[in-house]
Amino acid sequence: MTISGHDRATGRRNGGCKSVALAPASAPDTHPVSIHCKEDSICYTESLNEDGTVTHSLEFALERMDPSSRRTVEELCSGGVIATLETNNGTSLRIGWSRRFGARYPLRIVSAHGTTGAKLTDPSAETILLRSIDTEKSTHS
Repeated sequence: MTISGHDRATGRRNGGCKSVALAPASAPDTHPVSIHCKEDSICYTESLNEDGTVTHSLEFALERMDPSSRRTVEELCSGGVIATLETNNGTSLRIGWSRRFGARYPLRIVSAHGTTGAKLTDPSAETILLRSIDTEKSTHS
């Protein structure tokens, strides 16, 4: 058996994501808004499922649990979004949009978990999980 299109990686193979920007699915061609996240908190996974669908999950943490993060969560609850994600390797991915369906299956909020922390030294944060199910892997933009 041969698998075409797979070459040994020659570039950086580090993990992690540098930045995430979101655009409303109702206006996918608008300029995405950069989300200011806690350092090293952005994680994207895509899973090919048995039925041929692909589950896209994007998790990130906002710096604080405050009125600003509350507004962000409320805006995310109002509709789906398309994310542009830049990895630490310099790869740019578009999630919640596909060549086949466009913005029909955008990322939607699954959960938002805010915490003040228990001690004075504990950081406050709002962790958000977005998810979509499509039939294509993420697109490189």
